[in-house]
Amino acid sequence: MATQQREREIFERMPVGKAFFTLALPTVLSQLIVVVYNLADTFYVGQTGNSYMIAAMSLSAPVFMCLNAVGNLFGIGGGSHISRLIGTRQDEQAKKVSAYSFYATIIFSLLYSVVVALFNKPLLTFLGASEQSLDYAVQYVLWTVIIGGPFFIVSQVLGHLLRSVGFSKLSGIGIGMGGVLNIILDPLFMFVVFPAGREIEAAAFATCISNMVVTLFFAIVLVKVRKQCALSLKPQMPSKENVGRIYSIGIPSAIGAFLANLVNATTFSLMADYGDTAIAALGIVRKLDSIVFNLASGLSQGMMPLVAYNYASGDFDRMNKASLYGRISAVVLAVVCVLTYTIFATPLVGFFINAEGIQSGASTVETIEMGARFLRIITLAVPFMIFNFLTSFTFQAMGKAKESLLLVVCRQGLVHFPILILFAVFFQLNGILWSQLVSDSLTLVLALVLNWKIFKEFKKEKERRALQNPTL
Repeated sequence: MATQQREREIFERMPVGKAFFTLALPTVLSQLIVVVYNLADTFYVGQTGNSYMIAAMSLSAPVFMCLNAVGNLFGIGGGSHISRLIGTRQDEQAKKVSAYSFYATIIFSLLYSVVVALFNKPLLTFLGASEQSLDYAVQYVLWTVIIGGPFFIVSQVLGHLLRSVGFSKLSGIGIGMGGVLNIILDPLFMFVVFPAGREIEAAAFATCISNMVVTLFFAIVLVKVRKQCALSLKPQMPSKENVGRIYSIGIPSAIGAFLANLVNATTFSLMADYGDTAIAALGIVRKLDSIVFNLASGLSQGMMPLVAYNYASGDFDRMNKASLYGRISAVVLAVVCVLTYTIFATPLVGFFINAEGIQSGASTVETIEMGARFLRIITLAVPFMIFNFLTSFTFQAMGKAKESLLLVVCRQGLVHFPILILFAVFFQLNGILWSQLVSDSLTLVLALVLNWKIFKEFKKEKERRALQNPTL
């Protein structure tokens, strides 16, 4: 009961600003740690001076990032629905949804691992692996996806489920712990435990072990709190309606992750026409861009339970305030990122070039200059990207599957992908760089229209409920 009272306190009675930051800050901090350990992986592998290992990591990224699609399917789909269920006091159904999400995640992640195990070499060759980099890529995928993938996905989903019932701090601790552990294990395994020449396998093994530890941590936490909150690991089947709602929200998020991965892979493929210097410069810019993406993701994921709960409970004023805090925080984040990346573009790019130890023969000075120019252009899309991202997560929290799916598909597929291809054809290199800003600007128009439509609808719903129950 104490934990249930804590849930109600956060979602119903705590001042909205305090509740928002209570849920969002741990998530944002954990995402920052994830960014750091992703950069650390590249840094340590870069110390080997082996360009084929670095290439193998880059080529393996799309295979690994597809894990996020499965994680979003049940983490965001199940988590957002759980928050809405407890908002309407349907705790038993929420427990069934959490159990279904947990076991469905295990099944889907194992299926993905089997598929990758069967087709890893053809898949990596298709993505661009050469004879020199293929073996390294296979080693990396073995430990991070085939063996370690299920642990990564399950840990991500468990983090979402804990966040959905107000345990954002515990969720952040778990994800952050995995990042810190990976940073510690990378140099230990790469330069002490594993023999020389197997550094990329050692880095992948470190990632696998870290994800195993995080999964174990979350499982222990859930076992301890399962009797005190609306989460359960006991196998049980929710109603067909609730299963459908998991997928109706999870599928748009999964599609978004998949399309983002596809666009990123296509961008690098198009950039290959402009040589190693352009690829190196864009690779570093993408690393810096991932910092913004992870921060926006943490902010949105922290906001979701508060919006979902209060939308389901009918407290639209509190939901609006939570959404407003999200938008204000997004504006602050966008302004800070744009100013920082614009003013300090050259030293930031230079730092990561040194960290990666470019072995491609490209001029370091030329790469820094090109990277700084790329960064100043691409960062202009940050405010639009963050607002679109936040709007999509708000729709998911409210259970608006159609609107969320439309926004996600348009942003990464129907709008961005054709603009990327057309701009690359007609404007060459500059077209590739400016395509993100143009597509996110166009998607923003759609986001504003959908946002206006939905908030107009629930304003009518609020008035209807007020007539039925004047005490609301």
